[in-house]
Amino acid sequence: MVQQPPRPPGGFQPPPPPPGMPGMPPQRPVRPSISIDTSALPLYDIIMAGLQVLFWIFLSIGWYKFEWAVPYLGGGSESIGGTHSAMGVLALIISILIFSYAGLVIANHYLSFLPWEMPVGKIYLGATGAMTFFTLLGLVVKGGGGVKISWGIFVGIVLAAVSVVISFLKMQQEG
Repeated sequence: MVQQPPRPPGGFQPPPPPPGMPGMPPQRPVRPSISIDTSALPLYDIIMAGLQVLFWIFLSIGWYKFEWAVPYLGGGSESIGGTHSAMGVLALIISILIFSYAGLVIANHYLSFLPWEMPVGKIYLGATGAMTFFTLLGLVVKGGGGVKISWGIFVGIVLAAVSVVISFLKMQQEG
């Protein structure tokens, strides 16, 4: 019979853990979980990149509606995306540049491979202002007869305007 050590006065003490079985490897210690500090996320840059992706989607959706009619044969209509106009293409190029720059800023925030202090908010503000200008110009310069404005351009204008607001907020955050 195995003797147990005397119990300490005043309470119950749990039994010691059983020893490992012979031939079994020892258990690994539990790793701590990975935690991300959300207060340090470059939130405005992430929002800016997401807005540019949404702008690309709504740039491909119909900005213009072309309607035609042929006597005695009827007619029809077709939606034309923003990339079929010069203003839409200019807005697309600027949007791609903004997205690329936002990706560079986000990557630099996490990897710190470029030691620069650039006014990111001012760069965003100038680029999104130009993108909004060309999007609004696409509303005015719509092409020849039979071309009408479709709802996609209005969503594009709203996304461009929200990009300007986010740029301004980023500029205010930088001080």
